[in-house]
Amino acid sequence: MQRLAKPILWLLTTAIPVFIAACYGAPMEGEDSDKSVAGRVLSALTGSGISGIRVSCMVPGAEGPEVYDQAFSEGADGEFLLWTSAYSPCDTLLFEDVDGADNGAYQPLELQYADDGADVVAELEEQI
Repeated sequence: MQRLAKPILWLLTTAIPVFIAACYGAPMEGEDSDKSVAGRVLSALTGSGISGIRVSCMVPGAEGPEVYDQAFSEGADGEFLLWTSAYSPCDTLLFEDVDGADNGAYQPLELQYADDGADVVAELEEQI
């Protein structure tokens, strides 16, 4: 039994973690591995927040821009929060009114995103 204990203990403490790291990669730590993009969606006419606007983080793809993450603006302030990473940074943010006339009808807006640490403020024009 003691002959089996050492190889089993070695297997559990050394070989299995190495196998897992080889299959899935080493865990990424640090401030640049996960980032958030926060901001507000406002009416260009009144300056008040708009809820129900779909916000998409667009990244370069093989066949054009692709969606990395999506969120909806919420509350009276029109706040939103998206996730991105240092390896898939947002190039542009796309704002679309997908709830119809529930909170007013607004034109889509595409903004170039610069990761400067400031919150994004998007002002949407009303549809005519």
